[in-house]
Amino acid sequence: MSFRLFSQTVCDTVHLQTIDICASPSEFKRTTFQAGKKNQNLDTGLIKVLNVQSIGDLLNYQSAVFIKNYTPGSISSASARGGSAQQTVVMWNGININHPMLGQLDFSQINSSVADNIQIEYGASSSLWGSGAVNGIIHLNNSFKQQNSANVVYRYGSFNTHQSSGKFYFNALKLKSYLNAYWNQSDNDYKINDTLKLKNASFLTRGINGGLLYQLSHNQHLQIHSWYHIGERNIPNNYFMSKYASHQLDESFRNVANYLLQNEKWKLEIKGAYLFDRINYTDSTSKIFSNSKVHTFQTEEIFYKNINTSTQFVLGHQWIFNYAITSNYNGDKQLIRNSIFSGFSSQLKKLKWNVLLRKEWANIQSNIPITGNIGAEWITHSYITLKAQASYFYRLPTLNDLYWRNSGDVHLKPESGYQYEGGFVAKFPIKDIRSEFGIEWTMFNKITNNWIIWLPGGNGQPIPANIAQVWSRGTETDNYWLIHLNSGKIKWSVHTAYILSTIEKSTIPNDASIGKQLIYTPRYNINSTLQYVMRHFSAFYQFQYVGYRFVTSDNLQWLDPYSVSNLMLSYTFDFKRLQLSLSTGVNNLFNKRYMIIAQRPMPGRNYFIQLQWQLKSKN
Repeated sequence: MSFRLFSQTVCDTVHLQTIDICASPSEFKRTTFQAGKKNQNLDTGLIKVLNVQSIGDLLNYQSAVFIKNYTPGSISSASARGGSAQQTVVMWNGININHPMLGQLDFSQINSSVADNIQIEYGASSSLWGSGAVNGIIHLNNSFKQQNSANVVYRYGSFNTHQSSGKFYFNALKLKSYLNAYWNQSDNDYKINDTLKLKNASFLTRGINGGLLYQLSHNQHLQIHSWYHIGERNIPNNYFMSKYASHQLDESFRNVANYLLQNEKWKLEIKGAYLFDRINYTDSTSKIFSNSKVHTFQTEEIFYKNINTSTQFVLGHQWIFNYAITSNYNGDKQLIRNSIFSGFSSQLKKLKWNVLLRKEWANIQSNIPITGNIGAEWITHSYITLKAQASYFYRLPTLNDLYWRNSGDVHLKPESGYQYEGGFVAKFPIKDIRSEFGIEWTMFNKITNNWIIWLPGGNGQPIPANIAQVWSRGTETDNYWLIHLNSGKIKWSVHTAYILSTIEKSTIPNDASIGKQLIYTPRYNINSTLQYVMRHFSAFYQFQYVGYRFVTSDNLQWLDPYSVSNLMLSYTFDFKRLQLSLSTGVNNLFNKRYMIIAQRPMPGRNYFIQLQWQLKSKN
């Protein structure tokens, strides 16, 4: 395979003066070294229609990722394949944006308009993405368009909820750019039961992100992305408590620059990033006033080389520096990490394979293992592809795990283990009725050693500890049926997951959790979306079923299963270059009472109306 084919993968053509970058430069890194892995692209049509929602809401109904949402606007984290939130990495244009102190990302703070495409990479991939890539990676990528265009959305909904976003694309000779702004606000005072309403739950989030792409010459370009976000929210206590006094401010400033130089024999990427995260938490009742800041600097250099027409070699280096400033630590703390990775990838007529190794060093007393993955895909038939992959992975302790005052432990071991998975992808066109049916089935098995859990300490303050070995295994399916109509389409997609994630060993004597399912890890998870599009009219129906979630480690207490349905109807008016869409919808259509987290009731039936304007240039 030559670099002419590489350029097709990342959608930049090196022999033309103008280029069209359809994804992050890291897209090549992701696609080239992921043979055998399960990867999912979220429906871009739904992203455009629902782009004032949080990304957590999109994932909730379009993937096998389980979103643990306390209440709308409150903490929302992702769990894939029976793992913790710290074991799922979120990448924004190739940069890890998980909070360094917490080790996870709050999805309630991310508006889906900040990304043009969203991809989910299931399973372990520490050798490619580094620490934390244990159960899955969620990629948020921005793109540059060839034409000038604008898209503005405003939605008003129940509980005095206002949501809006505006995205604009501009082009001038060798320069391409985009600019996006969003704003979400809600009283969030929905009914808990016939007599009570949720209190102290209002929230306000707003932000702006943009990017520039400048073509320096026919074979090199510079790409820059920036994103500023600020969120304010009141945090409700358990609904049976009478005092509500918690408030949190979240602020982040993310920047990444990527330089690309390539020819037909090799390719070089140089990346630099600066990230700033701040969390101010106050609880006047408990006399808690916490102010935490962390600065992150990151560089990455990756060199790709053609060995022959079908085999490529990669060599890369990554440096990450975290500097945390908080009253919760004994002074300012630093975490410095260096890693190198290298591997081969090859694609023959029917066989694609890759192997990759990574070694990391850090300024903490952790023995970080060498990690690696090997994977292969074999096209057995024009409609069927077999997949297999094996990985050895790791996750370093977070800054809070290491340095929390009177609790942190700098001697914590990194979580590590191995995973293997296998399955197939099949697509069957049915020409007689102009339709297509597709299914992807995956089975996985994973052992995680030195699982880090916070336990009650001797002084009443929780402490982190390596206490357990966890065995996660299960199956996932992604299915769709697409029917083309004369002037529209019908598409039905279903995502299922059956996951067992149990503690197999523990350092705690007589631990009642051995052999039991991890808390808040449903065994069954089913999501489905039915789309009907006919000329100017469209309808979307979403359904989710989540099984039992245990709330105690001995599995003696649990939350009942729940199912939720949403419905949205839309009509579009075309006026030459202007397109106006009017939509209305109902969330929790059948008014089900349910909780994702114990003592945190979710809203009942609620409504919204939405206006969307799209303007395109004359070109």
